[in-house]
Amino acid sequence: MSEFSSQFTSFLKNNQTVLDLGAGSGRQALIMADRGCKVWAIDKNHGKVHHDLIFWEAIPIEKWLQKPAETIFDAILMNNIIQFFTKTWVTDVLIPELIERTSAQSIFGIRTFSQPPEPKFENSTVLSYWSNAELLALFPNWQCLYQKQESVKSPDMKRVNRLFHTSSAILLRK
Repeated sequence: MSEFSSQFTSFLKNNQTVLDLGAGSGRQALIMADRGCKVWAIDKNHGKVHHDLIFWEAIPIEKWLQKPAETIFDAILMNNIIQFFTKTWVTDVLIPELIERTSAQSIFGIRTFSQPPEPKFENSTVLSYWSNAELLALFPNWQCLYQKQESVKSPDMKRVNRLFHTSSAILLRK
């Protein structure tokens, strides 16, 4: 588990309602469910893990946001998702919609690319890169609990070793 994921998970409490937006395989959703959290895992593909406390919805994020908000979340995790959207859409649509779906004192964890990986992806669908200052600016009046900008060498989904440059922040709604 990455330092970011470990930090985010450390702020969670039993019985909290968590949104894992862009849940991928569901690995992080499973960790949160094992901690006793009820996890809504949203991804365009259904993840591979199963747990009584994980509620999967195989739907693109854009379509999920168009649905009426039925759940208020105590925590939201977006790990390596926003770089696939334009900054305008993230700033004007995604973040405001998600904030509307959070409770008082909620936790928001966000991690994304700060610059292209080395070597660069072929046929990349990455649309935006974010600094920590830009991430923090998305959440005015929220308290920053954790932030980090780093470069880490690791294999990508196709097992190609790359140097990834990331920005991450964990924030508390005041």
